[in-house]
Amino acid sequence: MRGSPRGQPDILKYGIPNERGLVVETGRWRVRPAPLTRAGAAPGSGTAAPGGAGAGAPGGTGTAGSGTGAPGAAGPAASAAPGYVSKTDLVAALIRELIITGELAAGEQLRQRDLAARFRVSQTPVREAMRRLESEGLVKGDTHRGFTVAEPDDGRVEENFQIRAALESLGASLAASKIDAEGIGRLQVLNDQMRALADDDARYADLNREFHFTVYEYAGSPLLLTLTRLLWAALQGGPRVSRPHAESARQHDAILAALKAGDAAEASAQAYQHIMSAAH
Repeated sequence: MRGSPRGQPDILKYGIPNERGLVVETGRWRVRPAPLTRAGAAPGSGTAAPGGAGAGAPGGTGTAGSGTGAPGAAGPAASAAPGYVSKTDLVAALIRELIITGELAAGEQLRQRDLAARFRVSQTPVREAMRRLESEGLVKGDTHRGFTVAEPDDGRVEENFQIRAALESLGASLAASKIDAEGIGRLQVLNDQMRALADDDARYADLNREFHFTVYEYAGSPLLLTLTRLLWAALQGGPRVSRPHAESARQHDAILAALKAGDAAEASAQAYQHIMSAAH
């Protein structure tokens, strides 16, 4: 990840490390070991699977769940090198990314046969992946209709913000005693970049995510990172911020000041207020 402490490798944008401490990076079609500590794990040696020639959805140009979408001929197969992740892990991460980015729309039917063809796997890992995503609230299963992408639920979104605020304020608190000058400098650069963007600039979302996860990586808690990624995934597309970017940048300044001072209580309070103010 750009700006990750001590040169650690990228962290998956929306995917979730599995129970073996592994992570699938869907954005670049790569699998590799997840960093388990801020300063410990060395970059993994996973190699990128062959990339599709077309832009857009992973796995080619066919539309998953459309009934007519053919698997992309040039797309990568959903297979992982031995010792990395199972096909179920990878398929779940790929479908999760398609849902979160909006490529699979809310209410869209997910046909297991089409998805299996798209990712070049049997229907078994697709079925297992669907059950996992159903437990995360991203898809809904029906005896007659099969699986569909879950519709947004305002009540659950509010609840997710509350849980996210509790977890991420803890992350900021833990990071306050561990973050170094390099980390503070990186956060300042990211915040200055966000401050300079127009409110409708699409680049803001990725910069904002990188700012937040840079803080939480310095917390040194793999479990906190895993749970936080899951919550961002549940918010379907990541947290949406309606306030002006300049206001977000001012709130980031307050978090940065607390981190720089090593004030865990203030960092926690500022992070909590920052997250909850975006929920309304």
